[in-house]
Amino acid sequence: MKRRLILTLISSVLVVILGIVLIVLTFSKNDKTVDINSTLEEVRPTLVKITVGEYHGSGVVMFADKEKIRIITTAHLMQDETEGMITFADGKTGFGRVSKISTEKDLCFIEMDVSDFADDYASKITCAKFDTKVYDSLQEGDSVYLMGSGVLLSGNVFVGTVANTYFYVPEFDMHMLYLYADAMAGMSGCGCFNENGYLLGILIGAADSSEAVCVPLSDILAFYEG
Repeated sequence: MKRRLILTLISSVLVVILGIVLIVLTFSKNDKTVDINSTLEEVRPTLVKITVGEYHGSGVVMFADKEKIRIITTAHLMQDETEGMITFADGKTGFGRVSKISTEKDLCFIEMDVSDFADDYASKITCAKFDTKVYDSLQEGDSVYLMGSGVLLSGNVFVGTVANTYFYVPEFDMHMLYLYADAMAGMSGCGCFNENGYLLGILIGAADSSEAVCVPLSDILAFYEG
């Protein structure tokens, strides 16, 4: 009888502890969700839709100064064209011209002239924030977010998980950021961000098996500076 009472008490204590743990985890998850939603709202203005002929893809505003706005996207989107229509997250449009392209890396920078905008819109352009140290701190299993213009203008979001931060992909003959993630048509060139809104790379391709590969931030910066 005494032993049964002790076991009952232990079971009751374990139930209480489990309940407390679940409550803590629930509140933590909800708080994190709120933070992520806030981050996504911060990131969205840096995303663009790029239309080239009958096709469209995504891009990320990386640099802007008094003369130029520079957007990173994929080379395969351009299909030998030299310009495309850029649509910002708020619906503002303009034409951008290819300033630098590499079919080997599947990267392309598109430039827009600040003088093409009749008002002071260009001065309000938001650039993505990035830091190579943030990328270097990535670990397998970390959550990331693919954001771009698949169907919704700068509004399609897929949650992914880091599988490898520098994985050799034979199809592209280069090392890439390899993710377990979904994506959709129109998101090539979209940004891959961490939960704090830092750009980690851009999406190059995705498979039906919920796998995706991105050109890492370091390669993008080396391409820009090279």
